[in-house]
Formats: sequence, structure tokens, C-alpha cells
Amino acid sequence: MKRKRSSESVFIRTGKIMRGFDLKRAEKIGAMHLARKWGEETKARAGKQWFFKLPLPSLKQRRFGARLSETEKAEIRKQVSFCIDKFAGILRPNVRAELQKLILSRTPMRSQTVADNLRSYVKPTDKKLAEITRSMRGGGLNLYHTYIKKKGHIGGGVLVERKGTLHMAKGFMANPYYRVSPFHETIHALQQLGIIKIDVPFAEAADTFYALQNGFLQPNPRIKKVSTEDFDRRPRITGNPRIISGEKIFDYKEPEWAYSLGQNIGNWTHQNLPGEGGWQYLYLRCRGLTHKMAVDMVEMGHFDLSGIAEKLAINSPSKDSKRQG
Repeated sequence: MKRKRSSESVFIRTGKIMRGFDLKRAEKIGAMHLARKWGEETKARAGKQWFFKLPLPSLKQRRFGARLSETEKAEIRKQVSFCIDKFAGILRPNVRAELQKLILSRTPMRSQTVADNLRSYVKPTDKKLAEITRSMRGGGLNLYHTYIKKKGHIGGGVLVERKGTLHMAKGFMANPYYRVSPFHETIHALQQLGIIKIDVPFAEAADTFYALQNGFLQPNPRIKKVSTEDFDRRPRITGNPRIISGEKIFDYKEPEWAYSLGQNIGNWTHQNLPGEGGWQYLYLRCRGLTHKMAVDMVEMGHFDLSGIAEKLAINSPSKDSKRQG
């Protein structure tokens, strides 16, 4: 006699929500399936795609996380602090300290799990059960096809938008590309809090610039020349804007092209505006300025942030503000 499938299994396979469906059970079944696939695909890709390779955690660690090493914890704190200095430097020192404390309090010192990644696909605007479950299922499909099947893992880090929590991969420092994951996710967190206006593709551009400036990566001599249109290309807006300190903050999708474009912009910045000028340029881009406007401001030395600081009028980071890296 053929065994009847549960409503959760039916949903995972088809997307159809049946009577008796339980979201927590569906998440558990889906996460277990992806955790096993993660192990299978990593072993199948042993020695391949070294640039994206990460250590394989045990099945238990893939499901529940693992304690990060003291070195990894120190690197996370270092990158969060540096990112805040460069992208929230207009705030008063005590406010920056509060901001750093807030972001670190939202960064568990245990490695990311499959469940963390599944939850990262749920948008803050998803309120109904059908919206939440379908976003999570779509995320599971993307996680499998874009990450697990192609790269053999689930990525270097992720931001769960609904809670504002940052999660890092166990062994993220073992790979020069993923070593800057804390920096990347902090950019997303700053956008979520309204400190910057746009984070895509600049989270990737900024972490690439950081990696190049610190020697984690070497400049790519074959980097694609960035066109004028691509410099100012923006991804699709998702949902309605949030009002933070009187400003409209839109949220953006982070499609696959944003990673390659961000790397190109980061390489361009390293080659053309190394040092502090590069950080000023990237900050202005995250404040919504066009490529030309940002370059002109940096090159003419008119990097006056007083107007921006007054407009933000931030006294303390909002804990109720609402972003995957």
C-alpha cells in the first residue's frame, strides 16, 4: 500500500497548501532535505570551484549551527566596526557605538544554518501564512539551484530581514571571497536601519573594495569595463517604502547580476579611487548619488556631509526598522 504524503511534503513538492499544514514542520522537513543535499553536493564538487569553496560542516552543524572560533568572532567584530565607521561616520561617536552594539547583538556567534537562509527569503511585508510559506519555498528552490547545486554550500553569510539578525558561515575566513561576508551583511543591516538608502549592488562593491584594500583578494586584470548605464543600474524595488527619520527608504532585490556588477564596481574603485576617496565614493553611492555625482564630489574635495547629517537627524538607531547577502 502506497504511503500517504504529509501536507508539508506536498507543499514542498508542489507549493499547494492543504488542510492540516504546519509551517514549523514544513521548515524542519525542508531544512533537513537541503542540509543533506548540501553535504552531497559539496562532496561531489571536491576540488572544483576553489574560489567559492567553503569547509563542509557536519549534518548537525548544517541544521543547528556550530560555535564560531574566537578568530572568527574577532574578525566579525572588526569588520562590523570598520563598516560602521565608513558608512555611518556622520553619526555622533556615542550613536555609532550604540549602532555597533545593536548590530553585534543581532549577530549570533554560531554559524548560519539552512533554516536561517530559508527565513531570510521571507519579506517583512509577508503577513499571511500563504505569503510566508511561499516566500520560504521559493527561497528553498533558489538556495538549492543557485548555491548548493552550483557552489556546494549555502553562502558566506545572510541577513534575516524580519529579525534583523546577521548569520555567518562556519569557516568563512578560509576563503578570500567569503572572508568579507560580515562586511557585506553589515551594509545590508545599515540599509535596513535607514543609515544608508541603497545597498544593492553596493554591499558587493564595498566588500570587494575592502578585500582588495586589505589584500584578501588581488585586483582582477580581466575585470569587465563598467558602462555608464551599469554604474547607475539599480535592481527592482520590493514592497512599499519605509519612512525613517523623514526619509523614504526602499528595499531592493539582490539578483545574481548584482554580485558580478558589484565586484566590477569594487575593482574599479580600487583602481581609480584607492584609500579614503574610495570609501567616500561608495558611501555617496549608498546615499543614492549617481556615479558621476559621487566621483565629482570626491575629486573636487567637496565631501561635505553636514547636510546629509542634518537630513538624517538620527539620535539613535531604530530597533523597529526593517534585509540576503
